Amino acid sequence: MKLKTIFTLIIIIFLVFIIYCFNLDKKIYYVNISDLEFKKVTSYNELLSQRLEKDNRLEKYINNFTDKDYRVTDLIRDIETNKTIKIKEKEQTIQNALIKSDILTIKMGDNELNYKIDNSEINELFEYSDTLLSDLQQLFELLRKYSKENIYFIGYYNNHSDYYKEIYDYLNLKIEDMCEDYEITFIESEDLSVEASNQKIYKTIEKSIEK
Repeated sequence: MKLKTIFTLIIIIFLVFIIYCFNLDKKIYYVNISDLEFKKVTSYNELLSQRLEKDNRLEKYINNFTDKDYRVTDLIRDIETNKTIKIKEKEQTIQNALIKSDILTIKMGDNELNYKIDNSEINELFEYSDTLLSDLQQLFELLRKYSKENIYFIGYYNNHSDYYKEIYDYLNLKIEDMCEDYEITFIESEDLSVEASNQKIYKTIEKSIEK
């Protein structure tokens, strides 16, 4: 093979490599699913989306598949039926969002847990906890069916008395073990009505995606 031909091939390979590097998708598609409302603080998901946007790394941010009365079983149903929402007049299905997500943060079950605590005896709460754990396992299985990238589950924080500490410890330990089975990162939750707690969760996720 002539030297000129070899040189030309090297140039072509080099140019292809350069084009590939410049077109490599480094943008982050971020989906947050939560049953919490944040009124007085900037939430961990807003902190993360703002940072990604500031760094010009945000491809898309979706945060409106749920509302404050949403339950884990509602989310399961919506994934199975492939719920559609509108974002800036464009339709977006939840399955498509999960498939495209590079980062998925989940904070689910808090409202229904609080409702049960307010309306149940302690023995009933342990029975309900097992039901919630079963629902979460079904949810994790569904999430992993569609999302192959980073998933973060934020655990439960006891904003009641120490009387319920055993319930919260039981749930968080079981969920953390379950998260390992599905390669989901479990993040311990603190009082999310406080800015510092949201900052801590945001920083934990940010450090993880920088690795």
